[in-house]
Amino acid sequence: MRNSFFRSQSGFSLVEIIVVLGLFSTISTIVLGSLFNAQAINARLQETQSILDNVNLSTQVVTRDIRFGSDFYCTDSIPGVIPSVRKSCPLGGTGGTVLIFPPSDATNPLDRIVYSLTNGILYKNEYRYGQPVEILQMTAGDVVIESMTYYVDGANTSNGTSDEGGLSDYKQPLITLLISGRSISASSARTPVMFNLQTSISARELDNQ
Repeated sequence: MRNSFFRSQSGFSLVEIIVVLGLFSTISTIVLGSLFNAQAINARLQETQSILDNVNLSTQVVTRDIRFGSDFYCTDSIPGVIPSVRKSCPLGGTGGTVLIFPPSDATNPLDRIVYSLTNGILYKNEYRYGQPVEILQMTAGDVVIESMTYYVDGANTSNGTSDEGGLSDYKQPLITLLISGRSISASSARTPVMFNLQTSISARELDNQ
């Protein structure tokens, strides 16, 4: 009976301990891997949200200025002399990369806003008559705008007197904006976040004369 009692009180064998440690190590590896993956996904989601917030804010500013703007001039580069006439870049063509128009709070008929892209950054240049040019950076440094295209339809007046080439139309201005770009990740191991945006804006002011 004594021998039977001692056998019943004996501990785990070496094989049993090794098996338990192996199972514990496997479960720990799976759990830690899932935790690291969750942290990486959360960091990428936060980065993506930050980028989209920045791009959306910049797009909202551009959209607001266009909505309350008029006398649109669409072109491929900033002219040496800022034009005071109008020019369309209708859909079906190549579009333009620079958009020029008077600000809604213009105090002089020659005041102009110029939206352009330089080295992957969107800039807003304000040309106020008789004042130095004010240059505003619209997108953050962790975002690269790879392309920004404007399609402007109906920018001309109905009589062609204020339009480049004497062109005319009876349409209300409609501007379609296409933006594509990517993020600059803080870690080189992360894949950049790509984005593409498209929006159409109709000017509120009736421009036909």
